[in-house]
Amino acid sequence: MKKYCVLVMMFILSACHYNKEFKNPIFNQPLRPLSRGGGYAYLTPTSIDFRTPLDKNKIAAQAKCDLIENQEDRITLKCMVDSWSDKITKWYFTYAIGELLLDNCLIIWEYSYDSPDSPYKNQSTYCVTPQPNNS
Repeated sequence: MKKYCVLVMMFILSACHYNKEFKNPIFNQPLRPLSRGGGYAYLTPTSIDFRTPLDKNKIAAQAKCDLIENQEDRITLKCMVDSWSDKITKWYFTYAIGELLLDNCLIIWEYSYDSPDSPYKNQSTYCVTPQPNNS
């Protein structure tokens, strides 16, 4: 019986750990916008902070999220977004690693949509600093 309880506890702890950190630490960096109309985005496995285009210290919207996909090259968050101009709405956000644009700019694509089955409504492009290759 003790072994069963230990196995259940290990499973629960590993499930909780899944939502605590990204498999790829590249998603922990601030996402720098590639367009002048975009703002910074700060991701965690449980939240997103969207900043205004003119001031990266001013929050435009915040989201409380659940990490529903956690892969090396992409993550998907199911979020409740609360912005100063909107009421709380449910959105899905997928962030996918793109190509290397410059030595210091790895492209991250953001796709946002209403439900997992719907086509994306918005697409944004961000830049992060590539991780050094430790091979």
